[in-house]
Order: sequence, then structure tokens, then C-alpha cells
Amino acid sequence: MAVAAVAIGTTGCVKSENEGKLEGTKWASAYVPEFKGVKGATATVRFTEGGQFSMELRVPQGAIRCSGTWRVGGGTAVYLENVAPALGGQTSFTEYITVGGDAMTMEDPDGTKMVFTRIDEAMEKAAKTQGSTSNPSKTHLPDGTVETTQRNGKGVKKTYD
Repeated sequence: MAVAAVAIGTTGCVKSENEGKLEGTKWASAYVPEFKGVKGATATVRFTEGGQFSMELRVPQGAIRCSGTWRVGGGTAVYLENVAPALGGQTSFTEYITVGGDAMTMEDPDGTKMVFTRIDEAMEKAAKTQGSTSNPSKTHLPDGTVETTQRNGKGVKKTYD
């Protein structure tokens, strides 16, 4: 009985691994797994310090935009709540997010992963106003895909090989 009480008492005390890592950040990904039968999707997500989030998923046919509230949970869990419009009839989701430097991996409970790169909004704005083009940078993704990123006056161009 004492062992059960200790076990119950400790399970609710899992510390968040994301505390202070998401607030005020914006992320972009062109590595989005097949989405509802559509390949070639890209995504951006922004987490505000006030607990709001917005996400845009672009598919060849257009864009899906949603927003809501977010909060960290235990471990890598992040709760997206009050999602509007509802996605697949749901208004709340649990995502498992790992942040390391300028990379973020968002994993659904079913194991589907999206890999994001942090967007430095000041640099993004400066690049747009200056019309400059940067040298391409290459990132090797966990699945072996090579992501090439090039910034120019119109934004960021990402290609995958």
C-alpha cells in the first residue's frame, strides 16, 4: 500500500523538458510527412509568450491555418488546445516536442514526426528588406534527406534531396 502511494505521488511530478524553450519562437518545416494523402506540404508554427500558437500547413491545393492555446506538460508533452478551426473534428492535441538549438521535432502520438528549423524573425525581416541572397546551407535530416536552405529577398527557399 505504501509503495502504491509513493508511485501515485511521483507520477504527477514529471518536469517539462520544454519550459522556456518555445515561448516567443517561430519555426518552419518543409519536411512534413504525407498529410491526408497529400505530399509536398510545408508548415510554420509560432508559439507566443502569452500561451497562444498559430500554425499554417501549406499543401499544393492551398493552406490550412489554425490557432489556439498551448502549454507544456511533463517530459516533452505540449498541449495544443482550443484549436480553431477544429482539425479532423478535434480541438485539442498532445504533441511531443524536442528542441535542440535551432531544430525542433514535433511528434504526434501515432509516431508521425515533423522536423522544424527556428526562424530568426529579425534576420528574416532584414533579408526581405535588403533583397540579399545568402549562401545555401545544408542540413542532414534524421531520415537521410538533405535540406538545403537559401534566404533571398522574397523569404526562405528550402529544397530536399
